Amino acid sequence: MPIMLRRGGRKQKNGTAKGGDEVARIIYKNRAGQQLPGVTTIIAGLGWNKEGLMWWANQMGLEGKSHRDVAEKAADAGTLAHAMIELELKGRPAPQTGDIDPAIVSRAETAYLGWCQWAELVKFQLIASELSLVSEKHGFGGTLDIAAIQGVHSIIDLKTSGNIYPDHWIQVAAYGRLYNENYEAKIEAYYILRIDKLTGGFDHSYRPELNDAWEAFQCLLRLHQLKNKIK
Repeated sequence: MPIMLRRGGRKQKNGTAKGGDEVARIIYKNRAGQQLPGVTTIIAGLGWNKEGLMWWANQMGLEGKSHRDVAEKAADAGTLAHAMIELELKGRPAPQTGDIDPAIVSRAETAYLGWCQWAELVKFQLIASELSLVSEKHGFGGTLDIAAIQGVHSIIDLKTSGNIYPDHWIQVAAYGRLYNENYEAKIEAYYILRIDKLTGGFDHSYRPELNDAWEAFQCLLRLHQLKNKIK
């Protein structure tokens, strides 16, 4: 069974994956009990960054590969790497991988080792990992990978994608607003750590503010709300 991230906050098991494996999906609700959309749903559901995905799928076809098969294996490796990192942060044993494709495990372990090298390099102070929050003001929820003190209060988002894209910064900007709405200490630094699943190398990108990205997210949120009204 594929390793699925077990996130904090409001959580409900819902749905099944291919082959009948149970998956964990977070349900975000406000104080009134109304279900709210998540950050990734808001961004992905409106087609942001589809051009890059189409180019990648075309490249897979030119190489004689099924883009669906490659995407599923990459997603599994990324999910497993995230699980390894989360358990490491929480001081818990590594996930069991006996039933997982060894190639996927190898890629996940490579990404995990890249994470270990980065963590040793920056020596951040952990505040929370897999932190699920809701914005009562704006009406959405999200789960931050890492909130930490890296000189100042910071958000660290983990990616195992081939590159860092604009929608990643939009996602992190939304996480920053979630944190700032729920805590007194405010986020002053935003990081995306992209870890290569094949080499273990990493790119560490930093932004002191994400005002434009937050403005873009608000537009996407409004479009998401309008889309649900148009039947």
